[in-house]
Amino acid sequence: MLRTGERQVRDQPEGRRASPHCGGSDTGSGEVSLTRCPAEPPIEWRDRLPVNPAPEEGGYRAALRLGGMGWGNRPRWAWWVMAGYVAGFLEGTGAHAYDVVTGGLHAYGYAPLALQLLFHALLLLDPLVALLVVTARPVGPYLGAAVMLADLAANWWLQRDTVLHHPATCLRPVGLLPITVFGVFVLATALPLRRVLVAAAR
Repeated sequence: MLRTGERQVRDQPEGRRASPHCGGSDTGSGEVSLTRCPAEPPIEWRDRLPVNPAPEEGGYRAALRLGGMGWGNRPRWAWWVMAGYVAGFLEGTGAHAYDVVTGGLHAYGYAPLALQLLFHALLLLDPLVALLVVTARPVGPYLGAAVMLADLAANWWLQRDTVLHHPATCLRPVGLLPITVFGVFVLATALPLRRVLVAAAR
C-alpha cells in the first residue's frame, strides 16, 4: 500500500518528479518539494572531435624518439652540423678505402709507421664517427674531434715542407685544404653539438 507522499510523487509528471540531483527534498508532511533541474548546456561539435597530438610529437619524430634518438628536441642548426659531420666522415671513409684498394697495405708507405697505422685506422674510425652521430650518441662529436685532430696533425706534419716553401699549392680544393677546413669545423662544433645531444637524450 502506498503512502500519501509516495502516491503524490508517483502521480507527478515525468519532468517534475523529485530528484536528489535537482534539489528534491522531503518537507516532513509527506509531500516532496521539487526544484526544476537546470537545462544541460549543449555539447558543441568541436568537443566531439578527437584531440590530435602536438606536431612535434607526431610522425617520424615521435618514432625516432621512441627509438631513443631524441630527434624532436634538437635545434635546426644541430641538424645541419650533424649532416656536415656525416658527409665529411663518410667522404674520408671513401678516400681511405680507395687508397687501400689501389695501394694495399703499403698505400701510405711514404709516411712513418705510426702515421701509416693511423691512416689505416681511419678506415674504421671515420664510419664509426658517422654512425655515432647518426644515432645521436653524445660521444660522437668528441670522437670526431679526436679523429680530426690526429688527422690534421699527421697531414700538416707530412706536408710541412710544402707549406713552408710552396704554400700556394696547399690552396687546391683537394688534399690539405679541405681536410683543414673540415677539421676546424669539427673542432669548433664538437662541444656545442655534444651539449645538444645530451639534452635531447634526457
